[in-house]
Amino acid sequence: MHFFVMALFLHLSVFMPLVYAEELPVVGRVVSDKVAVLSAPRSGLVVGLPFSETDRVTEGDLFLNIDCSVDKARRDAAAASANTLKLKYESQRKLKEYASTTGLEVAIAKSEWDRGVAEVAVHNRNLETCSVNVPFDAVVTDMLINEYEYVEEGKPIARILDDQALYIEFLAPVSWGERVKIDGKVTLRLAQNSRKVFGQIDRVAATVDSISQTVKVRAKIGTVPAWLSEGAVGYMVLEN
Repeated sequence: MHFFVMALFLHLSVFMPLVYAEELPVVGRVVSDKVAVLSAPRSGLVVGLPFSETDRVTEGDLFLNIDCSVDKARRDAAAASANTLKLKYESQRKLKEYASTTGLEVAIAKSEWDRGVAEVAVHNRNLETCSVNVPFDAVVTDMLINEYEYVEEGKPIARILDDQALYIEFLAPVSWGERVKIDGKVTLRLAQNSRKVFGQIDRVAATVDSISQTVKVRAKIGTVPAWLSEGAVGYMVLEN
């Protein structure tokens, strides 16, 4: 069986010569420099999800709210307890002025108040995980959950990207040689409508892929056309 497979491979190799990267058209694609998949910071019921797919969002926008009513009640209870401990400490300090208590009692009261304040801080920190804010100006490309859905901590909730930070990514054959250089001009001719996207090379990989004999290249798009979207593909032309 092994001999048969080897013989078949040798037979086919005669009629199917190897095709190298420089013999193929160079395909480029449009990608974003800023992409993020937002995740649920804690488990809970989603009670606020104001955005939908294709919506534009601004850095700092509230993107997700998780029900934290129980946690807020615990925080309020801890805050009330801390306030009581503060009053006890202030009372002990007054009594110390009249020699009606000891310095040890004052120190203990101060320590208990400090502990109460720390507990409130812990609750406040936990409440910060009840919401998700948008990290940068972007457009929502995918919504992965629904409002009133129970989510687990770490569950992806949405994918966003900055559609104004687009660039062209492609694998340049080594045959292009020194023409592939920083600040070099390239054109991406889109496959679906033959429109052209112009870019300027700003990154060239330091290594060559040993199998395909290509180099990964990135080109910035100066002015992003309104009709251009992430994921668009086309054929690359290296300008002289």
